[in-house]
Amino acid sequence: MWVLWPTAYTDRLSKEFDPEKGVYRVPEAGERIGTFTANNNGIILEALAYKVKGPLLRSNAG
Repeated sequence: MWVLWPTAYTDRLSKEFDPEKGVYRVPEAGERIGTFTANNNGIILEALAYKVKGPLLRSNAG
């Protein structure tokens, strides 16, 4: 989530991954959780897409 908020916590998140499995879940107050989920990795991919392309949904209003 460092794409949106550059903080010490999000810097830590950018280092918590396994290149073959994906990104670990890391609660703000605690140690990383050693499981990988499609939801967690989907959120990471969405954040990277936002960084490259900007907002994924655009409103037609206005």
